[in-house]
Order: sequence, then structure tokens, then C-alpha cells
Amino acid sequence: MSGLVPPEWLSAQEQRLYRTVSFYRPSTGGGSNFEGLYPIDHKERVCRLMVSLFNPLMTWLTVLLILFFGKTLYNDELSGMILAAFYLFGTIAWPHSRPFYTESLATLCLLGSLLPAWRMGQETGCQRLVAKAGGAGAFLGLAVLARLDSVVAGPGLCLVGIASLYKVWQARGGKAAATALLSGIAGCVCLVAIHPVLNWLRFGSVLASGYSDQPRGSISGFHSLTASGFI
Repeated sequence: MSGLVPPEWLSAQEQRLYRTVSFYRPSTGGGSNFEGLYPIDHKERVCRLMVSLFNPLMTWLTVLLILFFGKTLYNDELSGMILAAFYLFGTIAWPHSRPFYTESLATLCLLGSLLPAWRMGQETGCQRLVAKAGGAGAFLGLAVLARLDSVVAGPGLCLVGIASLYKVWQARGGKAAATALLSGIAGCVCLVAIHPVLNWLRFGSVLASGYSDQPRGSISGFHSLTASGFI
């Protein structure tokens, strides 16, 4: 990735930021408290640039998904736009250059799971039904892969999925509903199963993580599962 970003272009952007934003001037503002604001190593500088773009990208993708979900939920384009606007203005104050946030990625994935779980009850085609059920499970698995505490949204998403499967069962019978259910479970399990593999590759143990040296309450060992390979 670093080879795709010319050092001269990146230096020009840093100089522009230095001139226009007082915080980043070493002699004034908060920037005076930070040493090595711009790393010398080009790869580290590119990594910082990519990280700074991650949250805005996730926010805009989430806004677009909320817009589509609002139009589907209320069957009205204006309602979808209002719903998306509320989310956008509610998150517009998020800093643009913090470390890699998994919260925004997990939010996007949870919403990506909710939408097909909601719509599969309206599906009439067998292949599309299985695809939506599998997509709902896969997005839930991605959310858990990004942040383990995303499991707290699991029961709510399961209730939405059960309601949709009940509609499928009424319209097409138990076989179609069971097939969709198995597809959703398979999609979720396949993604969640990557979690311990990433921990093993990154930290040398299935139960080890980047937070292993930070005690978390009295639940021994639980903290070791709260980070994935994304962190």
C-alpha cells in the first residue's frame, strides 16, 4: 500500500495541514505536546493516513445503508433520508484521525445483518432467501469478529430473523424456513470461527490477544477474547 502513495504527495499534504491547522504546529496549540507528529518512516505515515480515512468511510457507508433501510422500512424515500440525516449529524463530531476504531466497523456490520434479516420474510425466491439468510448470519459474524461485544446485539437480530422465518414458514412451509435458518447459522459460524485463528496467528494462542496484559474485572480469561486480528 505504501508504494501506491508517493512520499512527495504525502509530504505536501502534511505541510498544508501544518500551515492551516494550528493544532499541528509544534510551536502552538496541542501539537506542541506531541513528539514525532509525522513519522519518518514512509510506511508508518501511509498507515496513519489510511487509519485517518477509515472512520469517515465507515460512517458514510453506514449512512447509505441507513438510507436504504429507512426507505425499505417506511416505504418512503423522505423518511429514509431523515433517518440517515439523524445518524449523520449525530456522528459528525467523531474525530477523523484516531486509532483504528472497530466500533464503526461493527456498527456497519450489525446494520448489514439487520437489513437482510428483516427483508428475507418478504422473499419469494428460494436462492435469494438462502442468500439473504446467509448474508445476515455472515454480517453478524463479521461484527463479532470486529468486536466480540457485538454479541449483545445477537438476541435482537435473532428475534428479527425468527419473525421473518415465521413468515417464510407460513408462506412456503417448514422446509424453506429450515433451509434459510441453516444458511444463516452457517454464515455466522464460519465467520466467528476465524476469531480464534486470527488470535493464534497474531498472538500465538487461541485465547491470547492484544488486551491480555490488561486485567478486566473478575471474569478470568474473558478479556483474552475481546480483541481480534483487526486490532
